[in-house]
Amino acid sequence: MWIVSVGVGIVERMFDGEIHVIPDGLDEMVPGPFLAAVLSTVDVRRVSDHDRIVVLRAQRRMVTHFEASVYESMAAVSEPDTEDDRGLAFEAAALELQAGLRLTRRSADTELSLAVDLRERLPGVLAAMGDGVVDRPRARVMVNETAHLSVGTARDVIDQVIEKAPRLTTGQLRVLIRKLCIETNPEEASDRFEQAITERAVITEPTDHGTTNIFLLNVSPDRATAATDHLTYLAKSLRGPDETR
Repeated sequence: MWIVSVGVGIVERMFDGEIHVIPDGLDEMVPGPFLAAVLSTVDVRRVSDHDRIVVLRAQRRMVTHFEASVYESMAAVSEPDTEDDRGLAFEAAALELQAGLRLTRRSADTELSLAVDLRERLPGVLAAMGDGVVDRPRARVMVNETAHLSVGTARDVIDQVIEKAPRLTTGQLRVLIRKLCIETNPEEASDRFEQAITERAVITEPTDHGTTNIFLLNVSPDRATAATDHLTYLAKSLRGPDETR
């Protein structure tokens, strides 16, 4: 038998081949050095299936906590000497990350952009990552889905979802944010819609199979629905013994 000290309490574990008990309160422990030390004492091969999920959640909080620190460091690398140097500072920082972390240039740009957005546009999301509450996939959704908003509106939207985010899938979170982007500032949403309509287009894209895909871009929903309904009508009219699609 060996004994691990956890805070003011003592957790005893019997290494006799039987199921072991994880430390009390592991699911509520905030990420940091203490939780890391506790997790280092847990052998997931010797705990129950339920406790493995508890351990996994704690490990995920630690990962998210450290990822927040990584993004803090990335953003710090790109700090410009003056506002006029911001573009040059970003380019230089991306090159530093590319070389230092062995990333492709595209990955370096993507990761650095996320880091800067978290620090400058959505610091509340970065703080939630540091607390282990919001993981990177959810943080990325929050950054991407509010990128088109002004900083003030983006933060208002995030304030409304930050507590719900850990309980939502990334898909559910994306849908909720898109809804709130319209509700939080209807006038701004209307302006975005009108601007997008002026950029509507139809494009074709060849595929690897020798066929071609057609895309409608920035079309109003009612016209897109009408076009789809018309094509469906034409397709059904072509059905016959040799065509069942």
